[in-house]
Amino acid sequence: HPPRTIPTKITPNLSGLDILPLGGDNLILIGERSNVIGSRKFKRLIAEENFDEAVDIAREQARKGAHIIDVCLANPDRDEAADMEHFLQKTTGLIKPPLMIDSTNPEVVEAGLQHCQGKGIINSINLEQGETRFQSTIPLIKKYGAAVVVGTIDELDGMATTRQAKLAIAKRSFDLLSAAGIEPSDIIFDPLVFPVATGDVKYTDSGVETIEGIRLIHQTFPECQITLGLSNISFGLPQAARKAVNTVFLHHCKEAGLNMVIINTESMGNIDELSAEERTLCDDLILARTAEPIPPLVSYYRGAKPVVSAPSETLPISEQLTQHIVSGSRAGLQATLEEARQTSLPLAIINGPLMEGMKEVGKRFNHNELIVAEVLQSAEVMKASVDHLTPFLDAADTKSQGTMILATVKGDVHDIGKNLVDIILTNNGYRVIDLGIKVAAETIIQAVKEHQPDFIGLSGLLVRSGVEMAEVAKQLEDADITIPLFIGGAALSEKFIERTIRPIYSGPVYYAKDPMACLAKLPESKNKQPGQIKPPTQPRVSQSQTSFVPPSIVKTCLPPDLHRHEITGSVAEIFKFTNPTMLFGKHLGYPGFKKDLVAGKSKATELHGRVLSAPDRIPVISYRILAFPILFPERARVLHLPGGAQQFVQQVAVDLLVLLVLPLEPRNYLLDSKLLHLVDVMQNVLRASDTLFRSGADEFAAVLPETAKADAAQPAQN
Repeated sequence: HPPRTIPTKITPNLSGLDILPLGGDNLILIGERSNVIGSRKFKRLIAEENFDEAVDIAREQARKGAHIIDVCLANPDRDEAADMEHFLQKTTGLIKPPLMIDSTNPEVVEAGLQHCQGKGIINSINLEQGETRFQSTIPLIKKYGAAVVVGTIDELDGMATTRQAKLAIAKRSFDLLSAAGIEPSDIIFDPLVFPVATGDVKYTDSGVETIEGIRLIHQTFPECQITLGLSNISFGLPQAARKAVNTVFLHHCKEAGLNMVIINTESMGNIDELSAEERTLCDDLILARTAEPIPPLVSYYRGAKPVVSAPSETLPISEQLTQHIVSGSRAGLQATLEEARQTSLPLAIINGPLMEGMKEVGKRFNHNELIVAEVLQSAEVMKASVDHLTPFLDAADTKSQGTMILATVKGDVHDIGKNLVDIILTNNGYRVIDLGIKVAAETIIQAVKEHQPDFIGLSGLLVRSGVEMAEVAKQLEDADITIPLFIGGAALSEKFIERTIRPIYSGPVYYAKDPMACLAKLPESKNKQPGQIKPPTQPRVSQSQTSFVPPSIVKTCLPPDLHRHEITGSVAEIFKFTNPTMLFGKHLGYPGFKKDLVAGKSKATELHGRVLSAPDRIPVISYRILAFPILFPERARVLHLPGGAQQFVQQVAVDLLVLLVLPLEPRNYLLDSKLLHLVDVMQNVLRASDTLFRSGADEFAAVLPETAKADAAQPAQN
């Protein structure tokens, strides 16, 4: 037999436990529900460390037809890397589709790729921070043979909104990846889609621009894949309308060349099941064919939900005005305002029935009875009412409700939520100074000093934006700026504000989950804090709880000594120096152990007993105490060591230093084949220990006595 012919072209594919060929005519479905940002249920399960049920969500997506499972665990309230480890350890043996690791943190991405059963996907990279950051991910792509999603974002214009910009960024990205040896079939372009139903004119035609952008990219790079986070197109619409719009939009995108889509596979629609009227209504919105496509679409799909009618002339004048706001109707508005002026002062009308209408709008929006576009319509009616009454106000009454500096923080190009806040506040009598996107802390501080605002608003969609917001808060505090701070973003929560922002910012801090929540909290914040900038004082060290690493050691605090120490004794004696949550929950694989132990559950009681009853295994651990600049001062208190070390921990917490304990030569360290952690070292510091030791060694050497330097030079094993 002649030797086989080596194929000149290999069919590109991805793989989990099964192979997924690429390049065919079939649309590849990427399940989106294993995502803490997009799924409340999944986020709750991860927060509860109920990884078994969280895995069931991924398995259900695979059963319902997902070819790829997107995994995003980027919650600013949790350790993303640890959650990725735990989730994928339980997932990879139970599902067959390839995995898409959805994170902007390179460490998390690598941890995810290490768990992929075959050829996975990195989601995603872009040119938002220039070519250096873009190219820094290439070694990971090549090391693990992964495919990569490339978003059409650059450092000049941010997210591309036009078809020409989408293609231009795709070309630039392709050239960089090709030059680095990345195969075209491993490049997956994401041309981005924006919501067309929020009332923001900036995105009115983004549907058709995305469709045509897909067409241009597909024609230019036929060997590459194209994906899309589909459901963003319908954000702000009622659920039934969202499904229809998503279905029609997907149909257009697929015809243009889309071959992958991130979607909830359990709620996909069928284009053939939509009536001609439904398709027309959806096309009017997606293709921007009519001037007012939203009202007829919403009216069609409103169903049993309450519809607010225009005000009836039989109602009292004050109630008619309230209904004008709630219904978003301008019909007869000026006549009603004039009639109200005969018996009430203009300011009383604004603060009375008009504001009552906006409060009702906020309430109905929170109950999902109104969509974003309807809220904006109500805000426009409010503005029209105020504009009509302004000439009749006294000079003292015409002043603005207040001024807000508004910005999307550095490193984030998303501005939809910020723009909605701008519209809502402006139409309700507030002055908004919009600094735009990717705004550095220094720019915000300069704007505050220049405009003397009453409030500061920080926005950001990305999880890493939470870190930048904390840095902004820290720099504001260091600049003695303590006016009310409003923070909002899809990945944030009240818990994040409480844990990360309030401890480092002495002014009032508010979490605004949406524009209406921000509007409702503004009067409260003005009463709580008049809003002024204190005269500059001497610089001080802020007790930051963020991942910001100071550039140098501010203060040196020496440990009791640098000698090796040993702790010996029975497990029961040493157990009090451990962190049970980490020991049982993480290292012994029992999430929720403490709660189950308190509840007296047999499984928890049995495991607890086995750990404490190990007389034949007397643990011994050697350690050395070192000091480094504080990263998380409140977490220093989790380290409990006997004698002088305990006293030193307290001293360290006060002096803004963190204690790092490096175990040396551990022996007799195993219990039931699991690692028994006798000293729980904060995970973030432990990862950075080598870097910290190297950066701090010279400064410590300068203050250590000569007799201790030789001891300090002994190698430490982590």
